[in-house]
Amino acid sequence: QDVGLMRTFKQMRTTLTQAGATVKKTQRTTQSFIGTIKKLAIRAATVAPIWFLIRQAMMAVVGAITNTIRTWSDLSKQMARVATVTRGTAENLKMMRSEILAFSSTSSRGFADAAKAMYALGSAGLTVQEQLAGFKPIMDLAIGSFADTEQVAKLVAGSYNVFGEALEGVTTESEKFKRITDILAFTYSTQQVELSEISSAMSFVA
Repeated sequence: QDVGLMRTFKQMRTTLTQAGATVKKTQRTTQSFIGTIKKLAIRAATVAPIWFLIRQAMMAVVGAITNTIRTWSDLSKQMARVATVTRGTAENLKMMRSEILAFSSTSSRGFADAAKAMYALGSAGLTVQEQLAGFKPIMDLAIGSFADTEQVAKLVAGSYNVFGEALEGVTTESEKFKRITDILAFTYSTQQVELSEISSAMSFVA
């Protein structure tokens, strides 16, 4: 019996020793796994901001391209409108387009908005030369008075048609448009009158 008991104890000790070795091996494996996870976390913390910045940059580029396409599309639509009222050639339309692009590239008003001024001038029955002459004074007035571009262009074109020939001291189309827009700008800034109100009054005069 003593021999059997000793043998049992010996087997138990062997089993416990093996179990202890297995536990230590498991601990080492767990520590190694934790170390790997920490390294991956550190790597992710380093790489993630870079990928985030790259993604933001890519989204910004895509957004810029989309806005550019939309802007040119709007300009093309407005220039098609201009073509319907312009009494000139394809070359004249190219000149107008160039004038619009040159002005809008350094202005707070966009290409499509500027094209509306050309359309309003043409729809008032003015010639290509008159359209080009009135464009910049009208845009300056619209910007300075924070008014709608097309509405201002209609007001100035109507004033030109009604009073253009009666203006004294001016001879060229450019001088006439400049005189008219100066008078409107002065009225707007000193008489507390909106250009929309002047436009309504002009409809009775016309």
